[in-house]
Amino acid sequence: MSIWGHTLVKNEERYLWFAVTSVIKHLDKLLLWDTGSSDNTVKIAEELQKRYPDKIGIKEVGEVDISKYTKVRQE
Repeated sequence: MSIWGHTLVKNEERYLWFAVTSVIKHLDKLLLWDTGSSDNTVKIAEELQKRYPDKIGIKEVGEVDISKYTKVRQE
């Protein structure tokens, strides 16, 4: 059995590093999907991916509205 985490993020530069590092040791894989950040969120996610290359996957979804957000979250 494996445990995966998945989260959609947008402009989370203040919290992303701490949130990910607090749970990554408990997960087999973590998917971080960015929904159009304009801050350093993607850069931080990429640094985390370098630190945990076998555990973190990143996808840049782009800007989403409320209906697309729900669809992306369900993917």
